[in-house]
Amino acid sequence: MIIDLNAASNNDKPEDIKAIQEETIDSIKEYLPELIRGINNVIPEVKGDEKEDTWEYLRMIIDGFNWVIEAYNGTSSILNSDGIIDNKDVSSKVDDLGRAYRNHDGNAVGEILENDIVPFINKLKELAEAYK
Repeated sequence: MIIDLNAASNNDKPEDIKAIQEETIDSIKEYLPELIRGINNVIPEVKGDEKEDTWEYLRMIIDGFNWVIEAYNGTSSILNSDGIIDNKDVSSKVDDLGRAYRNHDGNAVGEILENDIVPFINKLKELAEAYK
């Protein structure tokens, strides 16, 4: 379920926006364990143990990660109010991942997932679980 937080109108009350953000945080909490499992499964594949469907599987994982980024962007004002997550760094790593994926560079994809994306997701998971 994707909630477009950017679609909020000027007539939305702050409490309505906060309720949407809280629903999104609940969705993040539900989804992240599955995403982490998928990423951990695909890392060895892209780093050399490639299977017939590795890149399709990776595309699905990246689609899911894109949803997480969208959800995070819509909730970061309450989830990351203390600035624990460096948004510029995450944005840079997402760009790196996209470039490595487009170049079909499995080693780079695996390294970025393992060293940059998984730690971000784990921090986000901690923040989401600590919320409420």
